[in-house]
Amino acid sequence: MKLLVFLITIVVVLLLNNARNVVEGGSVSQNGVTLKYVNFSSNSVTWNGPYIPSVTVQLVFDLNETIEMSHGYISFSGSSYNVNFDQNNLIDPNNPLTGYFTVSMCIPIDTINACGIQNQPAIQCTYSIVTISTDGEKTEFSYDQILSQWPGETFVIIQNTKMFEINEFMVNVHPEGPLVSFTIGLEYFGTGIHQIMVTLEATQFIFYQNNFNTNNGYYYLEALVNTELYGYNFAIYSITITDFEGNVLLLNQSQIQQKFGVSSFQIGKKSDTPLVNELFRYYLDPKNPSIAHGNSYVNLKSSVFLNSSSIIVECEASRIISCQTYYINSTYLQVHAEVLPNGPMDPYNSINILGANSYNHTTGFIYNKYVTSQILPIVLTDSISYSVDSIDQLDPFYVEMNITIELNEALLLWINLNLPTKVVIYSDNTNTLVNGNQSVVVVNTNFLLDSTFQSIENYSLIAMDTKYLQTHKSISGLKTTPRSAIKDLRIHLDINYHVFDLSNSSFATIPITVTTYTNYSDNLIGLTFHMNNQFSIQSGPVDFNNVLQSQFISSDGWQTVYQTYLTVFNEYSNFFADGDFTLSYTVSSTNMGSNPSTYFWTASCFTIIRPQPQPTLIVSMNLLNIEGNIVYSNETSQIDVEIETKGEIVNLLEIFQYEYGNYINYKTYQLISQCETIDYDFYTLITSISCRINISNIPSQIMFIYLQATIQGQSVMIPNVQLQESGFPSFIQIIGPEDNGIVPSITQFSTSFNSQTNTISIQYEIEKCNFIPVNTTVQFIIYSRLSPNLFTVEQYSLSGSFDINLCEYKQFDYTYERLGIYISIPNTLNNFYQFPYVLLVEMDPNQQNFTTNMNACDFASPRLVDAGIIDLQVYYDCTQNDNNITIYYDITDNLSGFQTLNGYIRLTGMFSGSLGFYFQPFTLGTQDLISGNLRNGRYILNFVLPQHTNGTYQFGIYSLVDQAGNERNLTYQNLQLVSSTPTQVNAISKGLPYIPFIKNVELTQSTNTLYITTSNGVSGVYITPIGPDIEPIVVADQLSPIEYSIENFNPTNVDSGIYYFGICLNTQYLTTLCSTSLELQFDGYPYYFEILNFGNYNNATN
Repeated sequence: MKLLVFLITIVVVLLLNNARNVVEGGSVSQNGVTLKYVNFSSNSVTWNGPYIPSVTVQLVFDLNETIEMSHGYISFSGSSYNVNFDQNNLIDPNNPLTGYFTVSMCIPIDTINACGIQNQPAIQCTYSIVTISTDGEKTEFSYDQILSQWPGETFVIIQNTKMFEINEFMVNVHPEGPLVSFTIGLEYFGTGIHQIMVTLEATQFIFYQNNFNTNNGYYYLEALVNTELYGYNFAIYSITITDFEGNVLLLNQSQIQQKFGVSSFQIGKKSDTPLVNELFRYYLDPKNPSIAHGNSYVNLKSSVFLNSSSIIVECEASRIISCQTYYINSTYLQVHAEVLPNGPMDPYNSINILGANSYNHTTGFIYNKYVTSQILPIVLTDSISYSVDSIDQLDPFYVEMNITIELNEALLLWINLNLPTKVVIYSDNTNTLVNGNQSVVVVNTNFLLDSTFQSIENYSLIAMDTKYLQTHKSISGLKTTPRSAIKDLRIHLDINYHVFDLSNSSFATIPITVTTYTNYSDNLIGLTFHMNNQFSIQSGPVDFNNVLQSQFISSDGWQTVYQTYLTVFNEYSNFFADGDFTLSYTVSSTNMGSNPSTYFWTASCFTIIRPQPQPTLIVSMNLLNIEGNIVYSNETSQIDVEIETKGEIVNLLEIFQYEYGNYINYKTYQLISQCETIDYDFYTLITSISCRINISNIPSQIMFIYLQATIQGQSVMIPNVQLQESGFPSFIQIIGPEDNGIVPSITQFSTSFNSQTNTISIQYEIEKCNFIPVNTTVQFIIYSRLSPNLFTVEQYSLSGSFDINLCEYKQFDYTYERLGIYISIPNTLNNFYQFPYVLLVEMDPNQQNFTTNMNACDFASPRLVDAGIIDLQVYYDCTQNDNNITIYYDITDNLSGFQTLNGYIRLTGMFSGSLGFYFQPFTLGTQDLISGNLRNGRYILNFVLPQHTNGTYQFGIYSLVDQAGNERNLTYQNLQLVSSTPTQVNAISKGLPYIPFIKNVELTQSTNTLYITTSNGVSGVYITPIGPDIEPIVVADQLSPIEYSIENFNPTNVDSGIYYFGICLNTQYLTTLCSTSLELQFDGYPYYFEILNFGNYNNATN
């Protein structure tokens, strides 16, 4: 061992000495590219903890005057990831990548896979430098070439490979039952523990790294040990622990005994209850047919006799079978299965009857051969119709198509259009169906088409039916002349902050200003960010077309400026994101099509500072409404729990119950509580939490519990053994109702149907049994008897009457031409009591006779048939006066009638002297109807162009919505296709208007009240907060012509933390002037709110 340490020391010293021989000067030239200088900020980096270090590299280039560099990268040994550099990496970012220039890049060690160090104490990284010119020529400088000129520019990564040590190992068996807890105390020296595994005589427990957060630094492994399955006496055969340096520690039984004095344990006493090998017996109905056909119905039945009422039973079948379990008593049930038509050929079709308890499972089978025709769906190509006659260089618009499909013993599943980008139309979307029946369906689709990249002149179509048979067709459609689109978008990011400080918050946000440039309307429509090119980072929407959510600062048709943000949550600790990382971002634009571009921000690193572990202790935990730990579930429906913690605020706390798991449900734990953080005292650091555990009529059992807390955004486990050691409740003994063999019975079920409105009326009465909880739900399953489609309608009483208006359910479509109903009631045995369709049909005087009328439901979206401006002028002179204009919209809707038009007014072009940008949404409703009716009417918008207005203003539409909730999306091109006159106006004003500005901003931090004072010429003020789940636009109240306020800005549905904001002024001449949070900070004004809330509202899953 001493020799090994000595050799490791020699290797590290030699590598470091070699790294310190820095020689400046020299150059290497190839292909007109001269590498003038290479410099590492440090020739060695030590990575000995979770914090990820980085190194900065500077490169100096001198290019021939005919060469311009596009980008380049450094490639390191042992890594498949190249560290990119481009214009963002320039020391002087205003210069192009031509002539003589210097680039700098920050390289986190994990992004280059630590040069493949694995379990070595140190490694010398070899690397090469590659440049790519704008004409695509590649130039590579090898490691040997670089070292020949700069022999000191080597780079060494060092890590601590010292083996971790187990300081403590304790075994605890709960005194009330078979819950085993392992407590492990570790001292480790590297980047982190990867896995802990304790191997027992008959089973394994594995503890993964993402469960390592506890409130006291120990590592815990807990589980219920099934004594019926594994016995009562256990030997600990081994403990295996691995870390991220590749160290593996294995202790066998004798080593565990020698070091910790324990190597075995015993759980309770042997039970007198005999084990059951076969959980149930089942008998098939001799009347079951052996063959089912794709154009008919077949009923199958089996009788099942259980060995115990606690056995969970489930019916598992293919998508063409509707299957229910009907309990006659607690140990005798019938399985009823209805084989539906329109399914695929299956000679081995079967229904599986699954039964399981905590230690065993049994499976029964009902076999049935399924035979159907193999006729493919037929696409009636001559009947395909379009909403336009041709496409001639149109801007992106929603095109509408009708496609007719003939089917045989099948329904339509989906249609795939290859344009060449794929458009998939699913038939279970009711908005896509014009009409249909079992043999012919007409599908309507409405999708966004960009003629630059998509064409419906010649395209392929694939139609698949419910037999999984496909038809491929080549379609000659509409003549399409592509829109001319030049990809010239340039994007620049201004990022002034690089540190995400999570030390006192569950998240950290940094503001970003995004500036884009384009001469050919190649506008930004998507921007996403990733950490180390792997994990997505939450950011605000940046989309030129989404002005409701994107935060615009300015836009003049050539340059557009947005405000956005990056947010990192403490949940990123699951990915070991602590320390330095680089950013990549993916850009989509209107002229890129489906090929977005990805860029790498390596000019500087970003740093995550995670909170230091602070103990948060439970100081009290009380079960309020029970005596001791015992409760009768047929007398008490819920347990109230009060918990207090001391330390950092507990944003969320949940109580879990350990379970055995079984063949049907593999989960070994279950959430059993509904908790709420009531209060947090920032002086005493006490968090008060109230929880409720529903136990109504659950069977007898001992519930072993543990707590899962969210503290500063990180998930922290408080294991059961900690509750025991602290004297808090660690178990709840439930004494449940006795099994008297009685199960629910249905004494009344009757229906009636109104075909004019597609309304089902139901009367029912169900008798209760012991294992149905108070306030249970009765689930009425409405299922298609032609397809696997179904939906659920819930009632909260065991008897009553109610109506189901099928038209109100989005799931309802033509496949429900034939439908059925069965009932399912959840019980406390983790099972369902069900009343199958065949039983309910026999009870129902109407025999579930529902002749659905598809024409009674409004599936179609409203249509815009005309729009324009009344008495439109070529231009409106706003030099001296206001101008009034009226915009009209003619809208039809087939059944329910029009409800809402969601539109916008946008400044799209400016004349000399105009400033800023302008966008304002507007809404028209039924109150704006001036002629006709809601099914065919004209709606108007009266608008004023104020004095000094200057520019072209567009009146567009986002969507139309009818009374049934059907929505039709539109673009401005859709509006142009139907408009009699243009829906935009030109306003001209001579002379420069007064330019308003912010005079003062004050923030009262105790109440988050913001006061804004402006100059004259302002018509309104709003702020643009940034951060997770915060509203992107908040309008200020006007106190006087120049004073505005936002009082008590304390949204309760967001996490505690810092929220930056910008301020925008709407001028009196239809422009908007905005300042970002960075600009407010530069001007010395308040630029963020600090919001304090108790709860945990964000789920940052990545």
